[in-house]
Amino acid sequence: MLPLFGKRHFAGSDYIRIPDVPGGLIVQWMTGPVSASENIAYPELAFPTAFPVTCLMAFAATQGNDTIQADVMFQTSPRWKTGRRLNCRNCRNGF
Repeated sequence: MLPLFGKRHFAGSDYIRIPDVPGGLIVQWMTGPVSASENIAYPELAFPTAFPVTCLMAFAATQGNDTIQADVMFQTSPRWKTGRRLNCRNCRNGF
């Protein structure tokens, strides 16, 4: 697969285009802020690079060593070419 993708080091927020030509599929990932509360609004997250047309799919997951955010899910909205906003939903109480 190395000939297809080439050798590259990826950052915590980065992207890859497959194949690496205009019109190729862009896959992006990023890390966002850590929140100590489920009631704090999350900021907009900017993609490492803007999509040329639109973002097809986005999802978010929790990361960390604590259990503060272990029972939440995230909705992403709206469909921007440059980023997304996260909306946190607490699975325990439905908010």
